[in-house]
Amino acid sequence: MRRNKSSTDQGARFLLYDSNTVEVPYAPAPASVGRLIIYSSDLQLQILSRSKRVASDGTFQTAANISQQNYIIVGEHEENHTVPVVFCLCESKCYQTYQLIIQVLKINMNNMNLLWEPTCWMSDYENALVKAVRKELPRTRLIGCAFHYAQCVHRNIQSHGLQDAYQNNELVRQILRQTMALAYMPSDQIRKLYYDVIKAQQNTVLKDFRKNLRNFFKYFESFWLKKIHQFCVFGESIRTNNGLEGMH
Repeated sequence: MRRNKSSTDQGARFLLYDSNTVEVPYAPAPASVGRLIIYSSDLQLQILSRSKRVASDGTFQTAANISQQNYIIVGEHEENHTVPVVFCLCESKCYQTYQLIIQVLKINMNNMNLLWEPTCWMSDYENALVKAVRKELPRTRLIGCAFHYAQCVHRNIQSHGLQDAYQNNELVRQILRQTMALAYMPSDQIRKLYYDVIKAQQNTVLKDFRKNLRNFFKYFESFWLKKIHQFCVFGESIRTNNGLEGMH
C-alpha cells in the first residue's frame, strides 16, 4: 500500500471513505460515528457482490490509534472459501457506524453496476450491527456465530450462579450443554426440544440448584427463544466467524 493509504502498490484505488474528507455522493458521518475509514478495492467489491454469504468481525487488539476497533467483512471467493474484502477503522461501534459502512458499500457497488443482496450475514450478536443490516439489507438473513452463542450462554451460566454446578454436577452439566447444542438442531425442532427434553429435566436436579436453573431458563426463553432463526446454524456450511480472527 502507498504511504497515503489511498491506493495499492499497483496504483489501484483502495480507500473508499474517510469521514474527515467526505465527498459526493457520500453523506457526512453523524457526530456519533466519529472517525470512520473504509478500504476495499474494485476486485474485492466484485467478490463481495457475488458472495451469497458474508461474515464480519471486529477486534480491539490490533486497532490503530485513530480507531476503537478494526472491523473486517469477508466474502466467498470460491465455494466454502472466504477472503477479506472490506477493512474498516471505526472510532464508534454505534448503529450509525454500521449503517454508514453498508451504505458506502452499496453506493460503490451501484456505481460499478453490481448488485449486492447477500443471502445471509454471519456475525456476533451485536445489536447495532443487527439493526443496521436489517435496515439496509432487509432481504438478508442474519445468522449468529455458533461460538459466540455458546460463549454468551456460558457467561449467563456463570452470572446465574451455576458455574460450580456446571463443573461438578453431571446432570446440570448435561442440561446446560444440551442448551448450548440447540444451535445445531433444525430450527423447527428447537422450541420442542427445549421444552420437552431440556427444561423437562429441571425438577430432577438437586434442590440446591433448581432456583438458579429456573432463573437461567427464564433468561434463555426471554432472549434466545425469540431469535431461533438467528442462532440456529443447522445446515450451514460455515457455523462460526472465528476464522476472521486471523485476518485482523
